[in-house]
Amino acid sequence: MCNKQHSHNLTPNEYCTNSCLCNTFDGKKSKELKELFDINIEGKWIKNIKYLKKIINQTEKYLVMIYELLIACYDQITKISTSTSITDCDFLIASMYVKQYINEIRLIVGGAQCNGISLLQDTVSVERGFKDVNFAADGEEGIAAYISNSKLVIKKTIVNVNNLEITVDNVTGIEVGSYVIKENGTSYAIIESIDSNNNKFILASNSEINTGDDIYITPPILTDKLIYDEIIERDNITIKNIGPGCISKNNNCRFNIFIFDLPKVGIHSLGLTSFTSASGFDYYINGLENITDNINIDTFISDFNNAIKIIGVEINKMTAYRNICSLKEKQIKIHKDVKKMH
Repeated sequence: MCNKQHSHNLTPNEYCTNSCLCNTFDGKKSKELKELFDINIEGKWIKNIKYLKKIINQTEKYLVMIYELLIACYDQITKISTSTSITDCDFLIASMYVKQYINEIRLIVGGAQCNGISLLQDTVSVERGFKDVNFAADGEEGIAAYISNSKLVIKKTIVNVNNLEITVDNVTGIEVGSYVIKENGTSYAIIESIDSNNNKFILASNSEINTGDDIYITPPILTDKLIYDEIIERDNITIKNIGPGCISKNNNCRFNIFIFDLPKVGIHSLGLTSFTSASGFDYYINGLENITDNINIDTFISDFNNAIKIIGVEINKMTAYRNICSLKEKQIKIHKDVKKMH
């Protein structure tokens, strides 16, 4: 061991042994520590890339499941549109299958996780409030499927109507841009401003709403927090340290950080509900019960074609993400080889 009378000079000398802490300042020892540090860092890069691959693979499996369910829905529609001897029973069976498949998609998106992290989203700007033709006939029954989630659809009672100024029992949960729907689900207007002190809001137009009517209010943007009644919103997954990094002088971004953009593939994002479908029909509630002629069938085929395209794009994104992982692994290998040369 070293002499107890240590000097401020930490350079190893003849009194030091190999076990002395002073050796940590030796060039050889310092190099060993640096190599050990580099190995740990490189191991962390590889570990993070493996974790990213796991997220990609798991997400792709969920997307393929949703794709298969959409294809099954499409098959049910084409089956009844091409046959010349379809009975009412056949229509009802096809409609039942579609409703089950759409509900299954909703459950998959709601529960898709990897190590407790959500992998899929259902966040989208709505095209309208309720517009499904069956809501007019079903009334309360048609809207009930959404009212069960009080955050997604809020029921209010009108206290007073003064042209475009509407007074309700309370404005809790209402925001500017929300859609106001009459009880039969057919008429709606958009809220332009809110007076929370007096429980009033101003509509862009008055769709014959009267005092005493019950109205339903839906937000302008549907999110996972509203749809699945979650505590916080789902967010993209950020993974740091997936390879040698540097800072760009142009945009000050780090090249060893990867942001996994959660696929927006819920039933609302796919355009399969009355909020977002091009036709205004709601397949989650009604299935194919709105079919009356070939025009409706063509509209349904178009809605599901669009949904299938969205899923196809997201599956292709997973392939692109996987290619990025491969490039990062090659980058790490090159980094190691260059260090060996020095």
